[in-house]
Amino acid sequence: DLRRLRGAPAAVPAAAVTGVVFVLALAYVAWAKAYDSVSGAPTPGLTLTSALQTSFEQLPYRTRQMVGYFAYLEAPPPRSLLVIWGLLAGGLVLVALVAGHWRRRAALVALVLATVAFTVVPEALNAAEFGYIWQGRYTLPVATGIPILAAWTLGRASWWRSRLTLPVTATVAVLWVAGLVLGQAATLRRYVVGTGHGLFSFLSGDGWSPPLAPTVLVAALVVAGAAFAAWATLLASQPPALPSPDVRLARASGAQESTMSPTSDENRSPNASIP
Repeated sequence: DLRRLRGAPAAVPAAAVTGVVFVLALAYVAWAKAYDSVSGAPTPGLTLTSALQTSFEQLPYRTRQMVGYFAYLEAPPPRSLLVIWGLLAGGLVLVALVAGHWRRRAALVALVLATVAFTVVPEALNAAEFGYIWQGRYTLPVATGIPILAAWTLGRASWWRSRLTLPVTATVAVLWVAGLVLGQAATLRRYVVGTGHGLFSFLSGDGWSPPLAPTVLVAALVVAGAAFAAWATLLASQPPALPSPDVRLARASGAQESTMSPTSDENRSPNASIP
């Protein structure tokens, strides 16, 4: 996979763009002194063990933040949005653990553990001085790799590709668009009418008016999301140009075994070929 990636035409310019953005991001952090803007409630005398325990207990809250706490963290995501993300991300990881071989399972489990450690340990080490200040978005650079790695692991399994690719992709696409609408509704509700109202009460027109009407914003999101979902479903309905790497590896192994297996003279054909 790495050799194929290095040989891809877009690999070098993509790596160059990523490197430039990374350098610019570091330069901005140094210029703005963003690392020195941490504010919290110091807890003198706090032990590391107690800090680790408290930070670990905050993991469910930080996970919900990664799904989407809107505005200034006072507008929580709707329960239905959390259910959708739980089904998509959690289901993807569980199926990948079933479908993948042991090395891919180990890598996925290790990434989950690394995500937990990345969330808990830095905060606990500095909790006595700065308090508990971690937010779910701080974990996203690491946590984003979990569904990506799970999808890659599942994509290497051949048992589901011929029958389940299209229905799974269509289902994920529909749930994804629904999640976008729910997240935007939670945000618009907070700014238009306030979090104490119903989720779609902002459509009534009472309250703050954004530059574009809320109905236009929701409609634009639905159209754009549906177009992307339809494109993904269309791609899933097309047969793959090449079989999965696991299938190619199995075929190569089978061909090698065939060439090495003993064959009697009476069954050997001079025109026989290895498929």
